[in-house]
Amino acid sequence: MSEDKSKSLFMLIGWLVFIIILIVFIRIGYKNNSNVTIDPGLNYIRLEDGFIELIRSNYVYNYNIIDNNNIINYTGSINKNTNNGIKITNDSTINYYSDGMNFYNKDTNEVINIYDNYLSYFLEPANVYNFVYELKYDTKIDSNKKVYIYNSTYNNLPIEINVFVNENNITDINYKYNNIEYKCNYSNIGLVN
Repeated sequence: MSEDKSKSLFMLIGWLVFIIILIVFIRIGYKNNSNVTIDPGLNYIRLEDGFIELIRSNYVYNYNIIDNNNIINYTGSINKNTNNGIKITNDSTINYYSDGMNFYNKDTNEVINIYDNYLSYFLEPANVYNFVYELKYDTKIDSNKKVYIYNSTYNNLPIEINVFVNENNITDINYKYNNIEYKCNYSNIGLVN
């Protein structure tokens, strides 16, 4: 009987130690998450101004479409109405260009559907702006960028759109739709020749 009591006592002490350690980790994690530092000197661009600058300017882009474990990468630049880029999948690499109407394979000059059946509508900043213009949003700070978070529906399915801005530009537009993630990064805005 005394062996059973001592085993029970050790089990009880073990559980108490585990619970105390768990509480300590939860409190430390909670404190770290609540102490988000924001640089008070940052003055973020107004979202409307960021969209206007992105829509009317030339820029370099990097898009990633993440469908389960499949990642499709598009890297290129927009200069006036011309879009030049590279599409990289697990199986292939395609050099492409667009004249504003169609996409063409640079090697064969054939018209191609560069985005397959993915939702490419929101890869165009003007379309994002028109969609979110009157929607309500939440904001947060992430890596010294202000993030505008929109939750809505598109074609009767939920969509979440996150627009990231810094002091000068929109840097990223990410959206989730139909269990697929779309991550769009913009750089060299107004600097592409």
